[in-house]
Amino acid sequence: MLERSESLKHFDNINLENKPLNINTSKFYTGLLPDGREGRIMTSSFLPQIDSKERIEFSEASSPIQLTIAISTEELDNLLIIIDSSLLVGLVLIIFIMRWAVKK
Repeated sequence: MLERSESLKHFDNINLENKPLNINTSKFYTGLLPDGREGRIMTSSFLPQIDSKERIEFSEASSPIQLTIAISTEELDNLLIIIDSSLLVGLVLIIFIMRWAVKK
């Protein structure tokens, strides 16, 4: 493990679930977060990009990195509500602007 998120500092003995993946692939799935809530998890496996100066030395020792990112479904639902509300307000605003422009 290269680095843990600050939000995982309260869960020393618990890691996000890592499912084996082929290189250059990603997978989305629903799972249980360390704090016990349901969440959406994205895991991606790739080879790191290295500067050309260091690439020759590093290429022999290079191994795939697996990046796992998660967000609770509660936070995701709240974000979707904000996006939907913004689109609705924008649509209503455009209708009023169009009506005002046509009447003028």
